[in-house]
Amino acid sequence: MENTGTLIQKFPDKINKAIHLLIDNDNLADDELFNLYIANGIDQQSADDILIFLPVVFIRHMLPKVKWPETYNELAKNNQIIQKKYSDSFAYNIIYKITEKYFNDRPNPEVILKIAGRSAEFNALNSLLTKEPHLKIEDVTFTEASIIRRSDLKQTL
Repeated sequence: MENTGTLIQKFPDKINKAIHLLIDNDNLADDELFNLYIANGIDQQSADDILIFLPVVFIRHMLPKVKWPETYNELAKNNQIIQKKYSDSFAYNIIYKITEKYFNDRPNPEVILKIAGRSAEFNALNSLLTKEPHLKIEDVTFTEASIIRRSDLKQTL
């Protein structure tokens, strides 16, 4: 088993690998994509972090004028809801930095939609704008997202 320092050093490579796997397999459900990440050498914690944060980061880069919340809620192992800051998340910050480079270098719109389209935020915004076409993106404000990690989901059921 790799130590924490090694996992941290390799995380950017895992993100890039996950992006390529997702692009080639965008039809997979989250559980299938998670298993694909694991089968391709991405550890469970990294796979979970990437699956959670990559679409969120992509939608935030894609729509920077939206008033995105700075926090999210995470269901803990004891079924307690904990409010966390995106800025305090190692995984979120690394994913953000890596994808920022991608967005600054003429990103492929199809790839953006494949990844951002997996986020709950994208789907909620799409539904809202379909119902309210007069709304402007900058007038939309999101509430905090709630996440359940796969490792915690098994323990809460």
